[in-house]
Amino acid sequence: MSNQRDMAIQKALEHLENLLDIVKPKVESRLSSLDLYEITQDEITLALIRTLIDEVDQETSEEDLLSTFTLLNQRLLSEYGIEISIEDSESSALENYEKIKNEIKKNEQEKKLRITQLEEKIAKLETDFLKSFIERVGNAHFASLAIIPKAPFILNAIRLNDIDNIKMTISNKIIEIEQSFPEVDSPDSQFKDMLESMLTIFSDYPKLLAIFEKNDISLNYEELTDLLLNKHKKLRAINLGPQKEALFRSLREATFIHLKQSKSNEPESYVITKDDVVTSFVACLSAMKTQDTIPTLREYETDFNEVFSYTLNRLFIELDITTEDLPEEEIIDLIKRKEEQKEIENFENELKMGKSSSANQFSSRKINDLSGIEFEDLLQDLFKKLGHLVVKTPVSGDQGADLIIKKGGEKIAVQAKRYSKPVTNKAIQEAVAATKHYKCDRAMVITTSKFTKSARQLASSNNVELWDGNKLNKVLKDIITH
Repeated sequence: MSNQRDMAIQKALEHLENLLDIVKPKVESRLSSLDLYEITQDEITLALIRTLIDEVDQETSEEDLLSTFTLLNQRLLSEYGIEISIEDSESSALENYEKIKNEIKKNEQEKKLRITQLEEKIAKLETDFLKSFIERVGNAHFASLAIIPKAPFILNAIRLNDIDNIKMTISNKIIEIEQSFPEVDSPDSQFKDMLESMLTIFSDYPKLLAIFEKNDISLNYEELTDLLLNKHKKLRAINLGPQKEALFRSLREATFIHLKQSKSNEPESYVITKDDVVTSFVACLSAMKTQDTIPTLREYETDFNEVFSYTLNRLFIELDITTEDLPEEEIIDLIKRKEEQKEIENFENELKMGKSSSANQFSSRKINDLSGIEFEDLLQDLFKKLGHLVVKTPVSGDQGADLIIKKGGEKIAVQAKRYSKPVTNKAIQEAVAATKHYKCDRAMVITTSKFTKSARQLASSNNVELWDGNKLNKVLKDIITH
């Protein structure tokens, strides 16, 4: 019994240390923006409460929040050389929590009212300067501003309303990341790219503010950022374009139908969750990818994430799950995690059923009966049996490759086409692009049908290996008979 209790205490302490590692930099960022000569106990306590209110899960109870604060506050103060008892820390939590929570709520309401008033004034101008500025910057670069609410060190710099301080803060962070020598396409490398885009945007802020000032509209850097982000959301909602609008409507309708069917046995009081919506959405994505009778998802390859993010945000709002859009990167992360979870569940079910690999089942099942996802699974098992290391790319944003295989130092991007019609040049072009994106040595395109003459010619000149239905059947037959 004593050992179990000690283990539980040890686990709780480890959790506390992990939480402190996450919270501490954010508290320090808040404190640094105050420009204080000496940091006091009150400033640390207030900064910690604000950080916890902003950062913890919205479903966390106030009791758990206050309990967490009590322990973290004592540990954090100790880091600054200030000793405090658990009792005093708990008393401070109770005294300050409600006050700060009400203050934040009041400030948010006042901020929304102010932004609405500014939007009304700007709408009366002859030129839509916000729209023109966003179009000038471009969607790809402008998306970097969406990370600001999740980056306190930038937000604090913006609130000081000093452009030199903003640029210096961002530049210092870029230098810090560069000194860690991040790998290409790593999260740190991508974050650095977004900071560089942000730096370019902020360089033009003073000129844009001067234009509004000339039109008798006075605003600060934080207000301008909020106005631009609001405008960007509205423009994205309007400018999806006919093709992406069609994809959005198909996904939205399919997800609603899937949700209704999957929850048909639930009681009337059941409340649909964010996880329910993402589960149905991913199921519909997988189904759409298998259909070759309509344009597949790869027809929309350029702006996958934009359409997916817009669709899920609309669904969350329509179902009263959220009241405002979630950042695109958060949406895409939800989708990827759900895809990974589904893949693990499928694998677990196969193990429970004693199900053999797809390649071994091929003799009793026609390849054209497989869905697109099952066809990819078949190829995954096939290449594993052929001695390759295999990584399956996500359903969303696969950049033209379904599998990445490696053997003998050679890395190959594989695109799977479960088609009944001939595969065209487009598949070859996507495979070549995937080779560069995933830094592969070459590419393969495998189909259940055949290739057009021009596709074979393009593949030959770009070192893309082609497997048509006959070649695939032969390889599978060899695997089964041996």
